[in-house]
Amino acid sequence: MKIVTLIGTKNKTDFAIYLAHTMNTMKKNVLIVDATTFGHYQQGYFQVDGENISTPNAVFHSLRGIDIVCGAEDWVDVESKLRTVNTTTTNYDCILIDIDSVDGLLEEWPSSDLTLYVSDNEKFNLVGDVSLLHRYFDEKDTTTLRRVHFESVYKIPADYIETLMKNRPTFAENSIYFDYDDAELQLRMLMQHEHVIPFNKLNKAYKRVLHELSCELFEGMTIRDVESQTKGTFFGFRTKNKKAKASQQQTIGG
Repeated sequence: MKIVTLIGTKNKTDFAIYLAHTMNTMKKNVLIVDATTFGHYQQGYFQVDGENISTPNAVFHSLRGIDIVCGAEDWVDVESKLRTVNTTTTNYDCILIDIDSVDGLLEEWPSSDLTLYVSDNEKFNLVGDVSLLHRYFDEKDTTTLRRVHFESVYKIPADYIETLMKNRPTFAENSIYFDYDDAELQLRMLMQHEHVIPFNKLNKAYKRVLHELSCELFEGMTIRDVESQTKGTFFGFRTKNKKAKASQQQTIGG
């Protein structure tokens, strides 16, 4: 079983679902654990009185073959919630844990095979990430973190979060930076209201990143198997090293 931890105050539901879907299409059984403060999965994707509820206490849901445990406090709580539907964490090939708070970060979770800091340019999120990242580096024996960043129309300096944290974090060279996509919100609404996963509406570059991340976790998984499904040109991505970041800093009017 592989463990992926997604940290950051950005709403990471769509990214987590796309990543889970990618592994699901490669015949991997995937569970998403919603350990977020705001409960984005429960509130945004499932109706309390609707037909999508799988259990009376509304803690376990499925979306297109992806299982989701909502309101998880820690790993013991996840196991407890899964027992209500007669399953266990050992039945999954991969578990994605979505955390958006310091309290959630400090709970008991298993060691991760892959940890990603998912961010965007919204100031509320970036400021909130400062305390979260400080605590992450305090708790973990590392000074480097892999980042997945979604750009906005409003450009801020590429090293803005580093500046807020007084250059304490070092983001890994294989961090990923997605260009702004005005269809991102539309696709999220489609998932929330139609209960579909519009994977094929993502651009080829985004899908390739999802498959590369999946290949890191599971040997033998090939990108070619899914690249044949890629269509559309919604938005692209890039990786940045420090030199590239410095050269690409932009501000409105700059």
